[in-house]
Amino acid sequence: MKFIAFHSEDPRVLQALELDLLTSRQFDWVGRPHNSGWVVAHSGLSPLDRRDNTFFVEGGERLADVGSEELARRARDSSLRTLPGDFTYACFPSQTEACFVRSVAGTAPLFVWHGSSALGVASRLTDLTRYLPEEPRLDHLAIAILIRFAFMPPAGRTPLEAVSLLEYGASLQWSSGRGFRSKRWWYPPRGELPAGARFAEHAVELRSMLLDGLERSLDKAG
Repeated sequence: MKFIAFHSEDPRVLQALELDLLTSRQFDWVGRPHNSGWVVAHSGLSPLDRRDNTFFVEGGERLADVGSEELARRARDSSLRTLPGDFTYACFPSQTEACFVRSVAGTAPLFVWHGSSALGVASRLTDLTRYLPEEPRLDHLAIAILIRFAFMPPAGRTPLEAVSLLEYGASLQWSSGRGFRSKRWWYPPRGELPAGARFAEHAVELRSMLLDGLERSLDKAG
């Protein structure tokens, strides 16, 4: 599954982005939720991954019974902890509001771009780079850290300037006139680690959860 969205106050920039996404033929759906200042492109594995201006990168089937308005409300007030499973999604409840949620496990990333002519959010850095309306610039310090220590730089930095990685267990709220605001909706629980035999119990449970998630994610059509 993949997802990318751009916002711009300049209708010419937005129209050019929409045309580029449409003619690429890389997505199942391209459009503007609520005919807003956002253009969205999405490809999913299931019809439940895209519904009512909500677009899932993971977890769409698990949250099939949760409506789009409820998902938007929970993202606003950070009451996502009680929802089942891992989920990464974007929803556009109105012309002036959008929210982006990344799962606790963080298996599906969300990259955020702040440009001079537009804003962008994507589940793949390659897609974001491909469709940027401005020439991307390298973040040389981030690249040096990545090469030297073989892990992603801190503070959500990526190899590209103006592109950051949304933290796992975090959400990103956008509203017209205010721009982006990010906040954590999940924090690791505090307390002692389980001792002794409980580690083996947790390993079996984790394996079962991973296999269950893999089975749901695979395209049954082959």
